[in-house]
Amino acid sequence: MEPQEEEINIIIRQTCYTREKSIELLKLHGTVEEVIKDYLGITKKVETPVSTNQGIFKSIRNFL
Repeated sequence: MEPQEEEINIIIRQTCYTREKSIELLKLHGTVEEVIKDYLGITKKVETPVSTNQGIFKSIRNFL
């Protein structure tokens, strides 16, 4: 899929990437949001699984 002109312009405005770099990263990541997140260094949060007991007490603390 070829990146659209509007998407490329958004990436150029929001980052310091050149036009060629923007096209390359848009093809790699797929969305404008992912390219900008990569530029800003935002990583995906990894939720650690909680035990049943931890979940119950967390719910109690949030309720109070």
